[in-house]
Amino acid sequence: MNLKDIIIPEPTENTVSISDITENFKGIILAFSKDKTVGYVTYDNCYWVLCNSIDNSNYMSTEYVYLTELIKDYPEYSFKAIEFK
Repeated sequence: MNLKDIIIPEPTENTVSISDITENFKGIILAFSKDKTVGYVTYDNCYWVLCNSIDNSNYMSTEYVYLTELIKDYPEYSFKAIEFK
């Protein structure tokens, strides 16, 4: 057995905690390759998917139950959230 500490990430001015992003997130998650936007993440029919088309018709990824798994599977991309308040 391997005991691990549980941490609660604290967002700073320029970050948002992944635990705050749910299917009700008021914003958009963009995927970047270097400095170019290559897609966005959407919650569709109970799954998180990476899209490269504005109408959700062009999935770049398979369906993910957890957003963290999607992000981990695309280490070549950086992800940024725009929060609408």
